[in-house]
Amino acid sequence: FVFLEGQFVVIETQLHGKPYKKPYSIATTYKEFLATGEIGIITKRTSETWMSAYLTKWITIWAQVTLIWPAGRYIDQKSSKNYFFISVWSGLGPNYSLLQAVHQNTLTTNESSWRIVNLFGERHYAHILPDVEQLFVTTQSDTTKHLLYLSQETQLPPMYHQGRIQLGIDEALEFLWEDFAAYICGTPAMVNDIKQELLQRNVSPSRIIVEKY
Repeated sequence: FVFLEGQFVVIETQLHGKPYKKPYSIATTYKEFLATGEIGIITKRTSETWMSAYLTKWITIWAQVTLIWPAGRYIDQKSSKNYFFISVWSGLGPNYSLLQAVHQNTLTTNESSWRIVNLFGERHYAHILPDVEQLFVTTQSDTTKHLLYLSQETQLPPMYHQGRIQLGIDEALEFLWEDFAAYICGTPAMVNDIKQELLQRNVSPSRIIVEKY
């Protein structure tokens, strides 16, 4: 089982007596998979009857599902040392694995010239998974900036801003050096909007990689 960070698998199982399958981005680095034999995904319950409900509510220990071979081109293009990760909601999944892999690589190579920005948005703080927030806290540094937005909260925890992620784009671009690759994952409307925002700021289309769910 071999994959690249940012790729997805298709999960297949029986729901209501019929086969059902849905793609999910892998939220685990390959290095972590080799060490533990486990892969992770990030999902939110969007239905009371289908896959998201099964994975967040009904699934039990030792339940068996089928994973269809990893696929997808939303991977590290290695076109720049600087990374701009942009996502909302469960679109964080592929960026979560990419961010971990890039950060591990900077530590391994002792490379101080890398710059990473993670621009992420959620509706409510309660939707932020503990492991995700731990990554945000432990990787924040002089070369890694997390710009975190909550669109429907008025009482904000440390590190978070109120509003939508579009508000953080200019701060992100100021932090990054001119040469960077942008990775955008989210709903089609969000991806199209953020891509247009970057194009209006003269970011080259060749430096924008997108994944819509």
